[in-house]
Order: sequence, then structure tokens, then C-alpha cells
Amino acid sequence: MKKLIIAGFVVIFVLAIAIQPTNAQDGAMQFGVKGGLNLANLSVDPGEDADAAIKFGVGGIMLYPLSDVLDLQVEVMYLLKGSKDDDLDTKVNLAYLSVPVMGRYKLGSGDADMTPYVVAGPEFGFLLSADVESPFGEVDIKDDLKSIEIAVNVGVGMTMNNMFGEVRYSLGLSDILDLDAAEGGDASLKTNGIQAFVGMMF
Repeated sequence: MKKLIIAGFVVIFVLAIAIQPTNAQDGAMQFGVKGGLNLANLSVDPGEDADAAIKFGVGGIMLYPLSDVLDLQVEVMYLLKGSKDDDLDTKVNLAYLSVPVMGRYKLGSGDADMTPYVVAGPEFGFLLSADVESPFGEVDIKDDLKSIEIAVNVGVGMTMNNMFGEVRYSLGLSDILDLDAAEGGDASLKTNGIQAFVGMMF
């Protein structure tokens, strides 16, 4: 029920901003789509980190101008996270509804055709599915993980007319394991990843 309420708020938010004007030259909101790769990994404590796995993400983006050089950047993405262990031939697959809420600060001369920028801010992840793949089959581990994750993103990007490219680092701040003491509650598991996205604004 809690996840349904949160998802409902996300849908209401997206619908609310979708009816706003989209002419960036008038200082209004802009909307677009984006997609790309996530070089994802999991940080385990105690224990050794696993190997990074190539995942993907796709979704929508909204830009709201706060000043001439600063925008509010909000995204709603289907984002895959996880890791792999080549020695054991296993993969951890985590699927999130990811909602980053970041500031985008424009750099350089502000040329309308090509403008570099930096982004930073929190990310709220809502777990959709989780499993472990091995030679023995697939095991669902969603019940062992928390439904909400908090991370922080820092990155750089470049706009080129209505296109943009962005590279950022995502660091999980919250422990995503949902285990009691008898099940190993002292252990912690956090996500991280280097993400590269391209997109288009409308």
C-alpha cells in the first residue's frame, strides 16, 4: 500500500507538470526523454564489493528555470542497478523507479547552441523488482530489500541545441538490505554507479 501511495504521488506530479507551457525561450518548463547506460555496482559491508555490471535506464526529464544559469532538473526513470560476480557466474538485478531531483548549473559563455553544465542532487529510488541469476536459476530477493533507496548524484553534461549528453556518478546513501539481526542485520548493501545518458528536449 505504501508503494502504491508513493507511485500515485509521482504520477500526479508528472501529470501536473505535463500541462505547463514548454517554450524554453519564454522561461517556461521544458520536457524531454533520455536513456543510456549505468555501470552499476554494489558496496557490501562486511565483505568485498562485487564486479560492476552494465545496466540501462530510460525515462523522462523536466527542466524548470530558477535563474539565467540555474535550472531545477527532475527525472522519472526506469533504472536498472546491481552487480555481477564473474567467478561465481552470478548477477544481481535491481529495477527501480528512479526520481532524481537535482540542480543544473550552466557553465561557460552560455552559448545557446552548446552549453556545458554541472548537476548535483538527491535521487529517490522505488524498488520494482530484484533477483539473483546463477547457473542454478533465478531467485527473487525483493522481500530482502527495502522498498525505498536514497542516493546522491553528481555529474557534468553538455547541451547542443535541443540535444544533451550527461555523465554522472551515483552514490547510494541508504542501506537497501531489509534483514533483522537473526538474518544478518549488521550487514549493509549500497548501490553505486557511473551513468552516461543522452537525451532530447522538446
